[in-house]
Amino acid sequence: TFNIDPVTWKYFTRNNDVGFGYRVIQRDTSSFLVSDPLVQYSHNTRGQVYICLTLPSEAVNMSLGLSMTKDTQSSNSVVCGPTIPKDCKVLTTLNGMCFIMSGSDAVSAPIPSCPLEIDIAFLIDGSESVEDVDFVKMKTFVTTIIQSFSNCSSQFAIAQFSTGFEIHSKFEAVNDIDSWRKRIEEIKQQKGWTYSAKAINKLVYLFVTEGGARQSAVKILIVITDGRSNDEPHLRGAVEKAEKKNIIRFAIGIGEAFDDARTKQQLHVIASAPVAEHVFNVTDFDALDSIREQLEENIAIEGVQTTGDSATMEFAQDGFTAVFTSNVTQFANFFLLSQPQIGSYFGAEVCVVDLNCDSKTDLLLISAPTYVDSHSEGRPYFTFSVALVGMAGHRGRFGSSLASPADLNGDGFNDVLIGAPLEEDRQGSIYIFNGGVDQINPTYSQRIAGSSVRSGLQFFGQALSQSSLDHSGDSLPDIAVGSKGAILLLRSRPIVFVDVKVTYSPSKISTSQTNCTKPLENTLTVCFNMNLAANISYTLKLDAKRYNHRAYFLPKNHVLSDAVNVTLEEVCKDHPFLIEACAEDYLNPLLNELMITFEGLPSQSLENLQPVLLPWIKNTTLWMLDYEMNCGSDNLCVDNLKMDLSFGSANIEVGIMQEINVTVFVENKGENSYNTHFTLNYPFGLSYRRIMPRVGRANCHSIDGMRGILLGETICQVNKPLFAGNASVSLTQSDLMTLLSHGTSGWFSPVSVANELAAQHSNI
Repeated sequence: TFNIDPVTWKYFTRNNDVGFGYRVIQRDTSSFLVSDPLVQYSHNTRGQVYICLTLPSEAVNMSLGLSMTKDTQSSNSVVCGPTIPKDCKVLTTLNGMCFIMSGSDAVSAPIPSCPLEIDIAFLIDGSESVEDVDFVKMKTFVTTIIQSFSNCSSQFAIAQFSTGFEIHSKFEAVNDIDSWRKRIEEIKQQKGWTYSAKAINKLVYLFVTEGGARQSAVKILIVITDGRSNDEPHLRGAVEKAEKKNIIRFAIGIGEAFDDARTKQQLHVIASAPVAEHVFNVTDFDALDSIREQLEENIAIEGVQTTGDSATMEFAQDGFTAVFTSNVTQFANFFLLSQPQIGSYFGAEVCVVDLNCDSKTDLLLISAPTYVDSHSEGRPYFTFSVALVGMAGHRGRFGSSLASPADLNGDGFNDVLIGAPLEEDRQGSIYIFNGGVDQINPTYSQRIAGSSVRSGLQFFGQALSQSSLDHSGDSLPDIAVGSKGAILLLRSRPIVFVDVKVTYSPSKISTSQTNCTKPLENTLTVCFNMNLAANISYTLKLDAKRYNHRAYFLPKNHVLSDAVNVTLEEVCKDHPFLIEACAEDYLNPLLNELMITFEGLPSQSLENLQPVLLPWIKNTTLWMLDYEMNCGSDNLCVDNLKMDLSFGSANIEVGIMQEINVTVFVENKGENSYNTHFTLNYPFGLSYRRIMPRVGRANCHSIDGMRGILLGETICQVNKPLFAGNASVSLTQSDLMTLLSHGTSGWFSPVSVANELAAQHSNI
């Protein structure tokens, strides 16, 4: 499955009216048109179309029809249900919902959320430049705003600024608007200069418990001024303090002073972002009332918990319009089926598909629901050359309904729904095919069986809505499916992307160790980040691409399994492991494998919908851990190998068995050398006995020579696998002289030293 939740969210039925649900259209985000072509409600009248309304889960016992009225001018009728209980913080309110019964039958806005607590502080300009009569108008404006929000869970404070600063009222609720009006009328104008920054700086500290503010409330500051601030250099610092306290700021500039760009910029500094919604500029104090409604709406938007509805309930009418136009993409390769199957009902359903959401038709989808082959029944075609196929089985009527309602999986391309109402002994099912750049993916991404949606359904998938709107208010498209006597609304599940990160400490494997018996310690940290909650199980495999693993978790196991619960914050886990010291291979990094399994957790904000993972995200990834190269900025190792020999004695006494010692000295004067080795040849008559390392490590093997045929040869690996730069190794090879006679010369040559990475080697 993919991202359509196979659980019924809304279910509509008309008792035993078996034709109900034969066709369904999503009209808007709150209603459907549902047909019942078989209902006989008079002796000569058959068929009805119903309007079904989707309501939030809170809309119970609403007493729909308790009040009705008609607008004589527009001929619209309004039907209301005013008794929907809503539990708010302080009390249970009875809210309502109204429906405009007109040509479009649009539905009003959803039930308003419980309002957040709002603390609003007014900072009014009492400087000398404000005329007495204008100061009165400003106070009247403040009173009107307070009265608009007096029935909400709001508190208000008032302060005045000029040269000085004065708090006239700390935060209080409005219990009596008349007493507030009188209190505001009694405020005396200070006169003086305009010190806005100083006033904001002081008023910030009113938003505390001692000032009457509530910790849980939305903090709003409204600054009303008529001119440039006299302490402009300090203005930005004062505003930053307000920003840190999460105070939302509105700035109202009055008069010609704000025609000056610099003065107007001060309003932009004071106000919160976006400036267009938080700055108001009027010509004079008489014009204040012209911005009042917009200011109230913007304040309401800041104070509503989950939506942008204003404090005043308004009827919202969303029209639904179908437009036919000839300005569409012309079809290419348009042709009739060369050998149509008789009785396949080719053309029974037709659906236009706009793949790239540009309002132009890209594909024409045509079904033949009774087409039969050896495996299945029903065959929808697009561009007539490609057919879509459902689950194997006969009498499924795959293609009885077609729809391309929306981009269901969020990839930017509209998807296709296909109904098969006779599958599974007439219980029915629907299929989802994903759209692409220029075609529909012929492999379905999800099949939803009617038996899994609701017990007892028949002919699930006989109808599909051609539109897919958001009825559940979760910003995800919902699909409407018709069945025998009912329609069902299924919700989309949120699709998430899991950000996975693997890091190591240390970030590279050290190659400077000299003790090859002690493994190296490292820590693998795996982190997960996503925007919803999920359980993630994962398996780590160290050095996953090799048979002989160079790393392991304790106790000596290269595989580890674990699980984490990921919410809205990044979750990380550390896993210590050990790396084999002096491994045979320093050239190739460790490729560690991470395999994840995703289980989305129910989201309370989405009515317990469980998120799903993007299906094309790889659940298995490889994370590389490199060995230290120490090869300079070009990351290419260039060694400089030198070799020298010395003998224990300059003369050999012939005729007696004696031991000859050859000391070999190897030095690397360049960068790191990998898998360094040297070859030492010696004459027949000498028999290899042993190698004794003096400095560093060496692993040697030797083959003695044959008279006149083969020289003896010793090959030694030096500090395998890594011979570091500026390092040296010396060792002594002991040979036993057995067959050298008087007059025979003994010699050791040639000698070569090389490494795996070097393109050439040195000879001595």
